Amino acid sequence: MKEYFVWLMKFITVIIVFFVVVPILILSVLMASSKTINTENIIPQEKNLVAVIDVNGIIMDSKDVVEKLYKFSSDEKFKGIILKVNSPGGAVAPSQDIYNTILKLKSKKPIYAVMDSMAASGGYYVSAPCTKIYAQKGTMTASIGVISQFVNFKNLSEWFGLKIETVKSGKLKDFGSPYRDMTDEERGYWQNMSNTIHEDFIQDVAKARNIDVNKLREVADGRVLIGTKAKEANLIDEIGGINDASVAMFKELNIKLGENEMPKLYYTENKLKEFKKLLNQSLSFFSRSQQGVRLMYLN
Repeated sequence: MKEYFVWLMKFITVIIVFFVVVPILILSVLMASSKTINTENIIPQEKNLVAVIDVNGIIMDSKDVVEKLYKFSSDEKFKGIILKVNSPGGAVAPSQDIYNTILKLKSKKPIYAVMDSMAASGGYYVSAPCTKIYAQKGTMTASIGVISQFVNFKNLSEWFGLKIETVKSGKLKDFGSPYRDMTDEERGYWQNMSNTIHEDFIQDVAKARNIDVNKLREVADGRVLIGTKAKEANLIDEIGGINDASVAMFKELNIKLGENEMPKLYYTENKLKEFKKLLNQSLSFFSRSQQGVRLMYLN
């Protein structure tokens, strides 16, 4: 048993080093050695520009998206903003921050959401307040719900002969401990909190989309909808992609385009974009394993 325990600890250590420590070290070195990581400040001097902001992967922080929303909404070079969403959702507070920022800024210029393969849960939440929402027929979206998952190592620790001693003040201080079963009181407390945040989600979507809240409840039970069904439920506006959305935006603004002319889509280039994407995917496993200490808008 002792040899198995040692092997297990070594295996966990290798996984953490490979998926967390190494990527973070590489990212730190790249950022420190490059003074020109992105060309975000180099904006082409062209007409008919539309800024594209990526919301990609699990939403754990709102800072980058919110900063770009403020930046592009106040820059007269840009006629509008497209929020390109490819996300299964994420943490509640960052999703709410992006939602509220869009509500505040979309009166200055149109902000369209264009959904990629998935814009579910928190990914849908940040899309809901946009001026219009575009998705593909097969886009996975909606998933209006809240989830928390708790890992319970009680039986495993007992099998290894581990005894966990806890000293606390406040009966809920060690709520979610992986070393014991959850009490009925704790489960009820967390369920009530989940229900409250779920209701906030429903009310915010109903407000942003101008949907009758009772009608919305019929599909707001955590289910995932494909794009065509989401359109039937009025959760999105149109079936289409980023080019369709940008042309429609210019029609809304009464800006005439030349024959065969398309709005110029401005993407914030980032040399570390693909690395960050890989890092985010690597960390997603560990993010999911920590859901017991947080509520998530996550599919």
